[in-house]
Amino acid sequence: MDEKYMEDLVLKIPNSENNPLTFGTLFDCRQFKTSSSNLFTTMLTKKEYFNICPLKNKDYRLVYVKNIKDKLKILKIDGSVSVEVLSGIINIEGRGHYNNTFSKNVGEEQLICQYCQDDYYVELLPKASGLIDNTIKEQLINKTITATHIVSGITFGAEVNAEIRIKQNDTCQNASFRDYLIGSIHFGKVDASLKTKLEKLDTEMTSNYEMQISVNSRPPIQQEKPASIKQMFELIESVDTSIQKDPDYKFINITGVSIQFTLVPIYRFLKFEGEKFYKQLQDNALENFLIKLKKYQSSEYIKNHVLKKEPRLQFILSDNQSKLSKDILEFQKELRKKTEEDFKSVCDALRKYKIAQCTYKELFQKKQDYDKSDFSTEKVRDKIKSFVSYGRQELSIVCEKDATINIKYFTNLDKLEEWFNSRLSVKVLLRTSLSDSSNSTIHHLIEIADALQKQNIEVGIAFPSVLNDFSLEIKDYDDSKIYRGTKEILQVLEILNAAIGVGNPIKSRFYMLYALCFKIQFPIQDFTSLNKLISLVKINFNGYIAHNYIDSLQKIRDSKDGDFKFFVPLDATDTAFDAICEIKNISSKDCFSDVEWIFGVSGIPFSNAAPLILIFNGGKIKAVCLNKLDILILLQIFENKNFSVLSCSFLSHSFYPDRSKFSLEFIKTVDPTNIDMQNLDSVNLEIPFNQEPHKTLSDVLSIVRSASFGNDWDVISSIAHLATKNDNELKNLLTRHGWCTTDSKFKKIPEDLEKLNSQLKSLFKSRDSFFKKIDNAKDAVKYTREANDRISLRNLNQAIDSICNDKHCKCEFRDKLENLKENDIENRCNGYEKIFEQYSPFHITNLISLLEPMARPSKKESPDIFKGISNYIDRLPYNIEPYKSHWVDIKTLMDRKHLIDLTSLLAKLHNDPQLCKLHEQLNKISSIDNQNDIKNLFELLSEMRLTEEHKKYIWGNSRFLYLVTSNTPLAISTLFKSNDTKEFPTI
Repeated sequence: MDEKYMEDLVLKIPNSENNPLTFGTLFDCRQFKTSSSNLFTTMLTKKEYFNICPLKNKDYRLVYVKNIKDKLKILKIDGSVSVEVLSGIINIEGRGHYNNTFSKNVGEEQLICQYCQDDYYVELLPKASGLIDNTIKEQLINKTITATHIVSGITFGAEVNAEIRIKQNDTCQNASFRDYLIGSIHFGKVDASLKTKLEKLDTEMTSNYEMQISVNSRPPIQQEKPASIKQMFELIESVDTSIQKDPDYKFINITGVSIQFTLVPIYRFLKFEGEKFYKQLQDNALENFLIKLKKYQSSEYIKNHVLKKEPRLQFILSDNQSKLSKDILEFQKELRKKTEEDFKSVCDALRKYKIAQCTYKELFQKKQDYDKSDFSTEKVRDKIKSFVSYGRQELSIVCEKDATINIKYFTNLDKLEEWFNSRLSVKVLLRTSLSDSSNSTIHHLIEIADALQKQNIEVGIAFPSVLNDFSLEIKDYDDSKIYRGTKEILQVLEILNAAIGVGNPIKSRFYMLYALCFKIQFPIQDFTSLNKLISLVKINFNGYIAHNYIDSLQKIRDSKDGDFKFFVPLDATDTAFDAICEIKNISSKDCFSDVEWIFGVSGIPFSNAAPLILIFNGGKIKAVCLNKLDILILLQIFENKNFSVLSCSFLSHSFYPDRSKFSLEFIKTVDPTNIDMQNLDSVNLEIPFNQEPHKTLSDVLSIVRSASFGNDWDVISSIAHLATKNDNELKNLLTRHGWCTTDSKFKKIPEDLEKLNSQLKSLFKSRDSFFKKIDNAKDAVKYTREANDRISLRNLNQAIDSICNDKHCKCEFRDKLENLKENDIENRCNGYEKIFEQYSPFHITNLISLLEPMARPSKKESPDIFKGISNYIDRLPYNIEPYKSHWVDIKTLMDRKHLIDLTSLLAKLHNDPQLCKLHEQLNKISSIDNQNDIKNLFELLSEMRLTEEHKKYIWGNSRFLYLVTSNTPLAISTLFKSNDTKEFPTI
């Protein structure tokens, strides 16, 4: 390839800050600077020396500046000149608003809107040679003045370069912001569409970013910092009028200022050959090398490229004291020092090369030496990858896509300690580790962070680089405690979930029940002693809380031979609390050390009562503990593994038929291949203790059940269910508002509560007289019970006739009342009370009362559920048994709003009266060996008025027989009032 010299080339350069140019200016391409001399004797001011060519070229474009090369393209210069620009020998004015550095901060984007108008190209004609200054010519020949080129042509027009720097305030979302800004704009020619899109930055997302606009123009404009994109476009487009006012060369009668210069070799004007030293570079290798060295000198080059590969690392890098920030900064300093030294060395070599004191090989050796250093392109790239890899390790442990803003992330120890030592609020701090941290732990904490914040509990997560210690520390107002290991930390977070009323409903239900064993009601309001609460509620045995019904079944069925699993149903509202209380007392027993406790839901609908524990082994049912006595028996027999006394085969004489029924249904679900299934199907659960409980108690229990684990609308649905019995008109009204007759509940919250409440009031008002007659009849029944004379009986008959003759009295209602007239007074009164209960307005009035605050058009409020429940409880006959002896407990639990244990208590009373007494005494037995407790049970049975059918049933109960055989002498002496074993029944 033929060598070319720069001294022979025509050069085109933009306007230069350090090289003022005009026609005839002498220029040295080796030093790339002008001489103070001009080739001509005088300033050329006549048009006859010039050739004027109109151009009328316009270029109006928007450029997205990503790097130094993008800025060089804006200059529209060739490679030879670009080396001069990159090396800092020449500073360009105007086009591209260029300097020889390029920097862009994190979260910052740079755009340049460039307007170029080339109006005329003016070049010197040969006749201008007649005006050459001979003195200057002699000095050039004698080398007193050094020059290689002369300015022979100038392009006139105008140029405006508006630089737009946009910095996002929340740099953590940098990627999405860049997509919004850059992705929506088609860069290139400026037209109406592009202007409209760019002007959106004036109005949209203005709180998310800061924008700075600076304008550099030839000719100059008065305002260089427009306040908006719209104003920027107006300024740019006003340059057309500016160039008319002050042209650079008025004598040739053209508009515009000089914006580009053409330099030709000087020998074209002087008939002599000068020296040639500066060989043109054959490729762009040096240009690329200088670009690389310059970009490496940017103070945030490494940080920017790390964030470009992984924008989420802004979480860490926003903290200058984080380990990753410090490591990046340290490497950037070393890289900058190295590249500054090499850049200076290359520029020095380039200067020598221009004057033939250095060969191209020697110049290029600088690049080769750098590529072998510890800061070569490949090694810098590897270093960036290592920073990204390390950061991603931390991010994989700590950050999630939807990370809540209510979590404080800590990347340095000083800020962490400053936050944690503050006593303004309770603190929850998760320290993470590169080796031990659990993503599920962090996910759990992120899920509840917002809810914790509402309770004035601050949440923090420390990156692994801070301490690299996987632990959870909670600091309350009393003390601070550290929890370690994934299992313990997850359990603590589950307790927090339940304590604030969020999270998995099954897990929250378990901890709610477990906390009640310590008289703690979830959700709590006072978090002052949070660690003390956790220490009480945290389970220290092998327990597993199933996520759902399927999880429960799978956990039971996955049992291996010899592996015992104790299942506790949590969805049985009447018995779940009793079960958890018993398990709290026995779970730490040595005999159960290898047992896995499974707490979950059964999936059996309408199962209010369930066994306390179902025992499985190898996926097969082995035993059922229906009550506390069964658990005491289990403690005695578990070591020998002879579960016959607690097996399902002996459920037919159960004292708890509802719990036994649950057992049979659940076993069929878990183990449908059970070989004893035919025997289980034949189990008879009919019981001679069959006196129905008081109707009012049934109503109360259904409502309290719905409130204990449900929400306000479950309670409203329960009352609506009671109100719609035997009332088709009301049922039809509610159905129009989403009531589901099949499920006896609202499918969804009615949209127009105000309308529903109004219609209920209208219905009630239309029946007002009928309801008053029922109230009068209820009073007459009460008076008749007390007086039992002719007058009271006559008043009762009149009250009944008044109801039967009312137009609102339905035929079936009337027939029931008429049929009772043939009975005796006691049975008549009992029958009337039951009928009046069904048709009483009480349920409708309570339904209206609960809907009223929610239906107000102005100020909607939550219903007073507890007041509604109290209204039902107050209807119980508190002065008779079994309510009388438990009335104080009922009122206390209600006053404290302890609905779960209230449900448990009411459910115990919701049985045949004699069975209630038996249950109560069974629950008082503290141990199989406690003679006093067992004696009390036997004495109760001996004193009860039991029929032969009752006695036969009791003696068929395997649990009772076990108790008797374990205490034979006591049973004979107590049950049969004898010491003669001959009276003992055959077992």
